[in-house]
Amino acid sequence: MYTLGEYARIIHPHLCFSRSSFQEVTYYDLPENSRGSLTSHLSSNAALVKGLVIERASSTSELVALVGTGLGIAFFYCPKIAAVVLAVSPIVALKGK
Repeated sequence: MYTLGEYARIIHPHLCFSRSSFQEVTYYDLPENSRGSLTSHLSSNAALVKGLVIERASSTSELVALVGTGLGIAFFYCPKIAAVVLAVSPIVALKGK
């Protein structure tokens, strides 16, 4: 089982290579489409996608952990106020966007 970042790192180059393999032969004669430039472009794209996916997944998991911990502590110390905060939080979240 792959994580989301590993999946993007493995699948993205494969998809790009499969798309470039259907090009005409004259496509590779152009200097900007040489083997080295295509390989470096492919590796930089894979690194960029991996970085974006990992950054997004880590920030999302951090947010979920913080909210869950905060609600757990709130319900432990004062369940009534925590219930009010939980009921009002969707309104606050919608107004924030």
